[in-house]
Amino acid sequence: MDLNEAYSFCQSVINRHSSTFSAAFSTLPFDDRRAVWAVYAFCRCVDDIVDEGTQSIQERLKLLDDFAWNFQHFQGENLSSKSPLWLALADVFSRYGMIQQPFEDMIKGQRDDLLFKQPVTMDELESYCYDVAGTVGLMLLPILHPRYTPSMKKYVVSLGIAMQLTNILRDVSEDEKRDRIYIPTDCMEQYKVSREDIHHGIYTEGWYSLAAKIAERAESLYQEAIEIAGFFPPESQRSLLAATHLYRAILQKIISSHYEVFFVRHYVDRATRHLILNQIQLKNATPIQDSWNQRLAAPASEQV
Repeated sequence: MDLNEAYSFCQSVINRHSSTFSAAFSTLPFDDRRAVWAVYAFCRCVDDIVDEGTQSIQERLKLLDDFAWNFQHFQGENLSSKSPLWLALADVFSRYGMIQQPFEDMIKGQRDDLLFKQPVTMDELESYCYDVAGTVGLMLLPILHPRYTPSMKKYVVSLGIAMQLTNILRDVSEDEKRDRIYIPTDCMEQYKVSREDIHHGIYTEGWYSLAAKIAERAESLYQEAIEIAGFFPPESQRSLLAATHLYRAILQKIISSHYEVFFVRHYVDRATRHLILNQIQLKNATPIQDSWNQRLAAPASEQV
């Protein structure tokens, strides 16, 4: 398998699982865009080990250990070049100043998810959100801004955590059916929200207050990400703003529904995606490519 085929595999992964994420980063120069595909494919592959398939926990832990070993050796000669993910990622690491730690933290977060234990505090929840989502911002940072400053790390992490908090609110009912509740136990106790309430889809005043608390935290983190976007190159700035506003739109839908998420899964429809991305385009002097509109040709029912 040659390098172009490896990147094509990574592109197929991102297009299959998130055309919106693909659209957000489609304004990047070609090489940078391919690098994003490889990073996304890494994240998706490790996530699928945990959440997909019928293997036992022990079998999936073994697969995760194998994946971690492959990551430790993918730039050496011990790994077969026939693996498209590692072939593409090795090329990314050879061309960008990639940070290895967030990739390792992502694997750790997925392992913790597999051995799930409900967080007790918001600090524990945000630590988990960093491992499985904030790390993605750090993975992408050298691609989006080759001359980034240390202070920028905080803001790209904030965006990832905000996205994950949004997902947790949106998917709370679905997660509960998988025997996972990510909302901290001390918050549930404070607002008198029980697991039975979530399981049976019972809306209480406590739930509305609890959901609002999480939404307010996510919103504050989205604001941090918006503020830092202006310090990135124009192409990267558009991608960051697109990712921020598309996921923030999900949060706004949740808020406007008065946090009624138990029987509906909120998503950004095609028309809203077009509106958000076109607004970002108009605010930037540099013309963007037509690829946004091509990516947005996905079915209106597709979820972010």
